[in-house]
Amino acid sequence: LLNEQLNDAALQQQVARIAAELTRLGSTHDRAFAKLEKDIIDGLHNPETFEAAQVKLGNLLGFIAGKIESEGSPDPWWISGTRCIVFEDYVNTTSDGELAVVKARQATSHPDWMKTNVPQSVGCTFIPTLLSPINNIRSAAVTHAQGLRYWKLDAFLAWAGRALETIRELRTTFYEQGDRVWQADAGTLLKERGLDIMSVVTHLDKNMANDCLKHV
Repeated sequence: LLNEQLNDAALQQQVARIAAELTRLGSTHDRAFAKLEKDIIDGLHNPETFEAAQVKLGNLLGFIAGKIESEGSPDPWWISGTRCIVFEDYVNTTSDGELAVVKARQATSHPDWMKTNVPQSVGCTFIPTLLSPINNIRSAAVTHAQGLRYWKLDAFLAWAGRALETIRELRTTFYEQGDRVWQADAGTLLKERGLDIMSVVTHLDKNMANDCLKHV
């Protein structure tokens, strides 16, 4: 029951943050929203701009998203309620690429960095996630990848497309923050389409890197 309450609270906070984001972008003109949407889509298709676009997507989806450029820092993170997905983006490679020891170790150490450097993540359950097109993991990296989830790049891009469509759809009925009916509808839609944090985490928990990637 407690879990359900926490999930509901996280969903409500996510919807409230989406409403704040839509208010910020303005609901009378399409310009700002269309520009952001284009920035995200274009950004996710280029390794150079991928992380910045991932942060923008996270924020638009009502997550607390961020990225700090410093030595040893993770790639973007998305926080909602008591869960924090922390990414290791390895996108400038192909399906023939492989997860080596250094990257595996880096990815699974991100939660420690988060606890020290990101106050919003305190008390969170961490979901370290490798986002990449690769199909392989080095045998030596397997022990270092314990607990690491895997989100295949193609699947993530399809999910991101669905997410943007959904926010665009929600925007057509959005007038002001605090509209209870809109909030309830938005929450239902996010869950139906697998866009709330709990749906994402449930999906990732079924895709552990060590199970999804071929040991080479």
